[in-house]
Amino acid sequence: MSFIRAITSAFSKYVSVEGRANRREFWFWIAFCVCILLVATIVDGAIIGPARGFLPFEQDAGRPLAITMLALLVVPTLTAAVRRLHDSDKSGWWLLIGFTVIGLVPLAYFLIKSAKKTENRYDS
Repeated sequence: MSFIRAITSAFSKYVSVEGRANRREFWFWIAFCVCILLVATIVDGAIIGPARGFLPFEQDAGRPLAITMLALLVVPTLTAAVRRLHDSDKSGWWLLIGFTVIGLVPLAYFLIKSAKKTENRYDS
């Protein structure tokens, strides 16, 4: 799956947790989100902060664009993670273990590992 196709797939399944997301699709989506948030943070610090009367990249200026982009990207990121867990033949409820510090290790493993089965219970 190409980078552009992974992004369009994640946006077209904005709130859908059904089906599966392969490793490339999920990690391309994560890379896209990181790039968008990085650009939004730079624009906040270099343009929006000074326009609001703060020095460039001053901490007190806030990050309104970055926070807005984060709010827009959190839902498709969570649904993509659920579909990625489905590809590993795990329930989407496994995302909840990420709220514990020790739970991040198995969650990262499930998101990183490749799917061994060609078909599983989450195929659509």
